[in-house]
Amino acid sequence: MNPNDKDLLHSWVMTTWSGVFKGRGEDDAARRARNVLLVRYHEAVYHYFLAKIRDPNAAHELYSNFAVKLMETDRILKNADPTRGRFRHYLKAALHH
Repeated sequence: MNPNDKDLLHSWVMTTWSGVFKGRGEDDAARRARNVLLVRYHEAVYHYFLAKIRDPNAAHELYSNFAVKLMETDRILKNADPTRGRFRHYLKAALHH
C-alpha cells in the first residue's frame, strides 16, 4: 500500500453495516439503500480513482461505471462481511479489482 492509499482510506466516511445489508436485494428499498451508499461514498470513490490514475476524465468514467453497477445490482454488496473488517476496506479492494 502506498502512502496515498492510506490517506484515502482515512478520509472515507464511516458506514453502518445495517446500511450495507439494506442494499442487498433487488426491491425498491434495496435500491434506495444503495443510492444512499452511493451518495455517501461519491467523493471518496471518485478521489480514489483519481489518485490511482491521475486523469480526471478517466476517473469520472470509472466512477460512473461503478455507480451504474451499484445501482443495477447488489453484486458488489453481496460479499461484504463485517467479520472480515471494515466496509471501506472491502470497498477499496472491490474498486481496485
